[in-house]
Amino acid sequence: MAKKASGFGKPKLKRTEPREIGPYTAAPEPLTGVREQVREDDSATESCPQCGCTGRHRAKPWRKHDKCGTRKKRGPRRMLTDRQWKLAKRFVYGERGKAGRNARNNREKLEGMLWIFRTGAPWRDLHEDFGEWLNIYQTFRRWVRRGVFFMMFLSLAKEWDLRVVMVDGTFVKVHQHATGALRNGLTPEESRVVQAIGMTKGGLNTKLMALVDRQGRLVTFSLVPGNAAEARQLQALLADVDVTEIEELIGDKAFDTDAVREFLANLGITVTIPWKSNRKNPLPYDKKKYKGRHLVENGFGDLKEFRGLATRYCKYAHTFCAAFHLVTWQRRTKGGNLRTSPYV
Repeated sequence: MAKKASGFGKPKLKRTEPREIGPYTAAPEPLTGVREQVREDDSATESCPQCGCTGRHRAKPWRKHDKCGTRKKRGPRRMLTDRQWKLAKRFVYGERGKAGRNARNNREKLEGMLWIFRTGAPWRDLHEDFGEWLNIYQTFRRWVRRGVFFMMFLSLAKEWDLRVVMVDGTFVKVHQHATGALRNGLTPEESRVVQAIGMTKGGLNTKLMALVDRQGRLVTFSLVPGNAAEARQLQALLADVDVTEIEELIGDKAFDTDAVREFLANLGITVTIPWKSNRKNPLPYDKKKYKGRHLVENGFGDLKEFRGLATRYCKYAHTFCAAFHLVTWQRRTKGGNLRTSPYV
């Protein structure tokens, strides 16, 4: 039996009279069939079963009647749970505005800040449900100067497992709006270096250097220009960590230098770093443990789910760091199972 053609059994649209199109005007083609039937049902009126009013009802039953108020306006998505807000209260409670009174809508302000970094939208395009954008932006800047987000990030230190740590770097594309910060007598090139912006083959970039524990939790990080060498940033990362708790460090080939290996050997830290192709005397390493380095890549993926972090829109480096502090705190306090690796 021959296979039926697609659309078999559906009523076809027939042209009632020949189509004539002039050089400048084209009259709509009269249709007969399903589309005409839908238009007739669309213009029919009947009483609404909920409010009893008479209005136009669509042929599709899942569409609500606007006059009844059954269709609710969907607001922006919230990201803080009640448990998270209880944890954040001790950091933002008692914030005083210009009028000298305690701000009662700090939760909405915090939600607005997270919404900005989640969507990557400009501050002027902040959703009106969170409040006035300028007020929330000024609050964000004030909290950055007070170190509110940095203290929220440090509150996660008790959960770290530093026996095995992993280090890596990732690029963050710099948007054109993130350039042009105050120079203070410096040249444009020097100003970019101060704000952790460097020129690479792909344009202006910022490099995020991160150190994570054996469960992929962010321990410390730093922002450097995109053209900076990763191996030179390791000592600065370990300066903020209790190195006596670290037993092993896992890194990629970018950290395969004699200076890095000697520095870690003096600290009594075992290294799992593959050797570069140009090394004359290749050094052995545990390939099975090296597979556990995917945890730091997973951590970068979690952070870059926020579009305001995957692309840099902040002009100042300390403001961009505060965004990472806030997002990391939100991700860690959200709950859920932690990532683990059978290799470490």
